[in-house]
Amino acid sequence: MVRQKLSGVGWMLLATLAWSLQGCQGCLNLDEYTIVPTGGAGGSTGTGAGGSAPACVPMGMIVGAATMPAEGSNQQDECPMLEPVEAGLEVRAIDPVTDLCVARARVQVGSGATLESYPQIRSEAGATTVVAGTFRGGNLIFPVKCGAAEDVVLMPGPSAVENVFVAKLERAGASFCTSWVELAYSADAGAVGKIKVYSADMNALGEVAIGGVLSGSSVHFGEGVDLVGGGYWARYGGSGGLLGAKAVGKDAADAVMQVRSFSTKWMLAGAVTKEQSDCIGCAGVVHVTEPAAQSCAGGGGAGGVGGAGGMAGAGGMAGAGGMMTGGAGGVAGAGNGGAAGGGGIAGAGDSQNALLMAQTAEGDCDTFATFGSDRLGPLDSQAAMSLSVLNDPDGCEMAWTGLAGREPWRLDGGALGTALFDLGGVSRDGFAAKTSGPGALCAGTPGPEWSLRVAPVFPDAFVSGERVTSTLCGFRDTVATFVAHSPPLGKVAMYRCEVGQDCDLESTLVELPSGGGEHLLVVGMDGGGKPDWYGMFSPLAVDGDDNGGLTPRRTYHDLTVGADGTVYAIFTTSGIAAVQNLNMTNSCKTFEASPAAGTYVVRLRRGGTDAWCDYAHRIGP
Repeated sequence: MVRQKLSGVGWMLLATLAWSLQGCQGCLNLDEYTIVPTGGAGGSTGTGAGGSAPACVPMGMIVGAATMPAEGSNQQDECPMLEPVEAGLEVRAIDPVTDLCVARARVQVGSGATLESYPQIRSEAGATTVVAGTFRGGNLIFPVKCGAAEDVVLMPGPSAVENVFVAKLERAGASFCTSWVELAYSADAGAVGKIKVYSADMNALGEVAIGGVLSGSSVHFGEGVDLVGGGYWARYGGSGGLLGAKAVGKDAADAVMQVRSFSTKWMLAGAVTKEQSDCIGCAGVVHVTEPAAQSCAGGGGAGGVGGAGGMAGAGGMAGAGGMMTGGAGGVAGAGNGGAAGGGGIAGAGDSQNALLMAQTAEGDCDTFATFGSDRLGPLDSQAAMSLSVLNDPDGCEMAWTGLAGREPWRLDGGALGTALFDLGGVSRDGFAAKTSGPGALCAGTPGPEWSLRVAPVFPDAFVSGERVTSTLCGFRDTVATFVAHSPPLGKVAMYRCEVGQDCDLESTLVELPSGGGEHLLVVGMDGGGKPDWYGMFSPLAVDGDDNGGLTPRRTYHDLTVGADGTVYAIFTTSGIAAVQNLNMTNSCKTFEASPAAGTYVVRLRRGGTDAWCDYAHRIGP
């Protein structure tokens, strides 16, 4: 194994995923939670705050958190469990130089509780990390409070059927302690299992943001802060306490798929149905092909003025926002025999479009952009699933991924040479794209460089672009994941378009493992977006119904990249793990033994056209 040795305390990996284990007024500070004495010793508070813009510096630990069933003591594990623990969210710290587990803790669930969370992996410069998710039916017991010797118990909100939690944990020797915990909750009967935390991140000041979906439910985040809508994001101070929460979109299907800090901004990726700026409450630009004529929800058009001499007034225009309600009829004319005008024509149908937003550190909207096509209406949809932003000499560069749908829509609605590859609308596809310079969203209006469209070859399949990251220290490559939802014996094809040049007519064809299901495809691309190497893991666990690729959803995986160019991925399989296009060394050879379903952490790197894997560890069932 050839690896660049990193100084410092190692790297931090955070992984949280769903596991059903059988729901406080507002957002409370840690001191307001129930404290349960344990007699254990609390660790000192760690220093440093992760989540800042990536830089060419040695990183810290890899901290992994995964939900697990109850366990007894386990002396054989590389991170021994000295005492039995209840089911809950496992947190582990792994040193990337030695690949050894050096710290371990668990967020435990109370009797009858269900805890749900998603895999997340990222590099942290300090000893601090964040966990977030939802729970119901009982309480959560967090590690001891930093500087104290008591467990932190988080109770459900009043009459809550679903609760959102976010907590900052700090490494304390061979364990973790709890810096603070915050709570939001919903008492809506239909909120059970519908509210999701899709993403959490921390900026250079130690402030934390989360994002996800409300699915139409009403959620109480704090005093005077109650949100109803589709997507949402919420901010918390470095020492806890709600700084603000906002809904993003008003439709139940709208979503915030990722929140990421960059410089003094928060960047959001997601999907909205009403794509106009006045619907979002933010200045920006619409790149949507044939956008719905009226986007924001509103009343019907005004009735026509009565005609002279008994003529009927003109009918009202269609309601705003693509509403299906016609305008009010015209008022009858003053003359004898005049009839009222007819109602306006109903607005056209609409579909979800990809959304990218930049928010200020104070939570105010900086700018936004929407992408996709409404030409096919509800039969098609697009979404931004993930973004990665790096400093650039000309401003910044940004890579992003998502659902492309069927259409060859443009990355810049006013520039012909920026469209995705045109496949004739025969499939629902995923994509990755990149912008840079002053034109990137992190510094203004998007200015595209290239796009990669990934499409299924066989019918009854679709592909979603999922997570993305960019390499550091002079490596200008991009690494992205795609999930192929495929029938048995499927294939996917990758088509690249570079701005200012013709699209590649020949695709990169990838054969999927047999058996169907969901397949995780990790793709490394060079500076021009050309696929350079890839590897595949199957079958991937997914969450809920994606409506055949029309609705964005979070799958159980994530990835990040190290300063030495190696990629760390975490994923959960729904069956015996299978791999493809993977050269295996060291601990990765475990995949040759048909390992059981579970959650894995792997380290990948470039190695010809296949991914090279030199570290793999199963961290949970």
